[in-house]
Amino acid sequence: MTYPTYAEDVIEREFPALAVVSVWFGVMIVGITAVGYSISSPFGPPQTEPLVEMLQFVLVALILASVFYVFFRAGDGVKVTAVPLLINIGTLVILRLVPFGLLWEEARFQWHWQSYQAVVEQVEADTWQPDINGTITLPSNYAHLSADNGRIWVHTEVGTMAIFFVMEQRGENQFAGYLYRSDGRPPQPGDFLGQWRYIIQKQPNWFFCVSG
Repeated sequence: MTYPTYAEDVIEREFPALAVVSVWFGVMIVGITAVGYSISSPFGPPQTEPLVEMLQFVLVALILASVFYVFFRAGDGVKVTAVPLLINIGTLVILRLVPFGLLWEEARFQWHWQSYQAVVEQVEADTWQPDINGTITLPSNYAHLSADNGRIWVHTEVGTMAIFFVMEQRGENQFAGYLYRSDGRPPQPGDFLGQWRYIIQKQPNWFFCVSG
């Protein structure tokens, strides 16, 4: 005697319930991680890090459950039973290998790239000149480019101009942002009184720098 095959039975075989749970959990933990880095500071870990670390214990439990599922439901076929395990391992790989902080920083730089360039052109053309403190207060449409109350820092030497856009500032020597140097060299010791501990080149003449 044969029994009718219902749609939910087919779905269960093709995509187990554990796989559905794994997908939703993976989306949640990756999303929390990405958002945490998008609002994080260059000076410390994301505020969401404790939550993500706790959720990773749940992820490990899901991986173990997926391994047991492969063995106990082997009769359903490896292609079906291995789906939850592959999803959970893929989530773990994403969390461990994807540089969320670097990706967000790169996205931010590219988003404002044209505005940064426009400001540099105005400064190099002497249209906007620094005050006695070496700062320029940007017009309102560019003020968002610097966290120092819309001011950029300008330092000139013989044949060289350096311009710093502040992304975050916590103290006199603790700040992060984007540096433009007309000679193409990375920030030099003493530039803007910075104690550079992290430097990465973004474009020719452009660097993301962290001091402190």
